[in-house]
Amino acid sequence: MRAIVWGLTFILSAFALSACGMLADIAGPTHSYVLAIDEDALASRNVDGAAPNALLKETVPTLAYRLAEMGVIVHAWEVKDGVLVMDVAGEDHARAIRAAIGRNVEFAIRPVDEDVSFELIEANTAPPGSELIAMADGSEILAVQKVGGITSRFVESASVYPDPSAGRSLINVTFNKKGAQKFGRLSERNVGKRLAIVINGKVVSAPIIQEPILGGMVQISGGFQANEAESLAMQLNSGELSAPLKVARVTPID
Repeated sequence: MRAIVWGLTFILSAFALSACGMLADIAGPTHSYVLAIDEDALASRNVDGAAPNALLKETVPTLAYRLAEMGVIVHAWEVKDGVLVMDVAGEDHARAIRAAIGRNVEFAIRPVDEDVSFELIEANTAPPGSELIAMADGSEILAVQKVGGITSRFVESASVYPDPSAGRSLINVTFNKKGAQKFGRLSERNVGKRLAIVINGKVVSAPIIQEPILGGMVQISGGFQANEAESLAMQLNSGELSAPLKVARVTPID
């Protein structure tokens, strides 16, 4: 009996969880969260021919990663009849689950179109192949090339570090092998020019490339608050959800 008590104490200490939360998870799931595909959001992605159940199954690994990072324990997953059912302990995970199924991070590094004049930008006009994107801090609007860049599909990992000089956080992005090669060529072709780092529709920074970047990593200093940087890094690490989701209902488990 003493060994059992000592073992239980060790487990509780090792995981550093609150007593209530730990007991709830040990007791098992209490609520089912039913997730459905957000059809309106899906239509904008032009995903054709994919069956709902197949799309939902593809979302599970990414969603599982995001929820694990948030400390949400999912006791069971089931895809059936066009919905994804997750059994968890307690109703208090609703906010975390909604955050986890929130929109995918839109990340790209693309060349700035240096040939677009200030007058065209002032007139809110961009030539074919470029688009006007505002800096996140509102300092300027840049003409950014639509193609020829690198996106989140080439990201292998992302991590957050404090920036003592600015009191904010930095995000270090490491590309996979193919991404490192692609980014190396991109930076080599644009030495002396600006590359725009675009996150969720805003240019967070647009540094001038001084020399080719061949190490397969880029550091993003976008004036991020710590929680914002952590959220972006988590989404980059988890990858994109195969389909946009919404919480259809939450039901108690009898």
